[in-house]
Amino acid sequence: MKYWSELYKPRFGQISLWILLLTSSYLVLETHLQFQYLPKGDNLSILGYVLPTSFWNSSLILPIGKVVFFISALSWALLPLWAKKQSEANEAKLVKALLFCVWMCVFSYFFVSCTYWENLPWVRHKFVLPFWLLTINALWYQFYAKEIVSAIRQKEFLNKEIYPGWTYGASVFFIAIFYTFSGISKILSAPDWGSGLSLQLWTVAFGDQNSLVAKLILTDRFYAKVMQSGVLYLECFSFLANFFAPLRLVIGLGLLSFHSAVDLVFNIKIPFESQKVLLLLYFLPWFRTKKKKQSKEKDGAIGEI
Repeated sequence: MKYWSELYKPRFGQISLWILLLTSSYLVLETHLQFQYLPKGDNLSILGYVLPTSFWNSSLILPIGKVVFFISALSWALLPLWAKKQSEANEAKLVKALLFCVWMCVFSYFFVSCTYWENLPWVRHKFVLPFWLLTINALWYQFYAKEIVSAIRQKEFLNKEIYPGWTYGASVFFIAIFYTFSGISKILSAPDWGSGLSLQLWTVAFGDQNSLVAKLILTDRFYAKVMQSGVLYLECFSFLANFFAPLRLVIGLGLLSFHSAVDLVFNIKIPFESQKVLLLLYFLPWFRTKKKKQSKEKDGAIGEI
């Protein structure tokens, strides 16, 4: 985990940020107030404990939150384009404008998620991960705003080492911990969750009977138990992805297989798209933590990094 303290060229950081903003936008577009007419029950979000129930009954809060999010997200995504056109004298103002857009994007996403949750009969956990990853990327921009703006203005953004390794490391950490707690919560809710019985019952009730995976699950409890307990162990030990890169790849592929198997088995729509994207982005080895070393030639010239 030494890469946490290293600086890297921001190619992966910027591309992953664009993909994260697109993923978050997809989720924000999905939010609605279809169930707003229902009586409010327990609070499902942090803001639900702060703001009165009457606030969540307004039909304007979600559209306003969406507009703020899309404007700030677009401004953040297009920073490499509009920052180039600013003069050197405006660099300090540009840094302030950048940070305003960045944090407005994070908080508006948080607000939209809370508004959606407070008007739903259930919780959509898929909104959690993008919030934490947006926050981590916002912290990158917060601590390196001057360097980022300066590099963009000098047209050296992709060549400067201004992407801290902890941004990638913390992203992996939160994804891994999210899945680990998911596994632990299953055990706490039902100690025999991995027995295979509930999987068979779900498959009978909601499964596609023509699916080969569904047929295998229903053929024998043993196969159902192997699949269900395998997913349980995989989730519980996902935290190990923080420490071993090869294991991170195995865990990532395993979780992707799990999500894909769910899509193949069940007729009901279980929206794992955003989680699949984030697993592909952070658990597959796109980001190289080992930097090329400088090598001196005999004539004293320094080789390329």
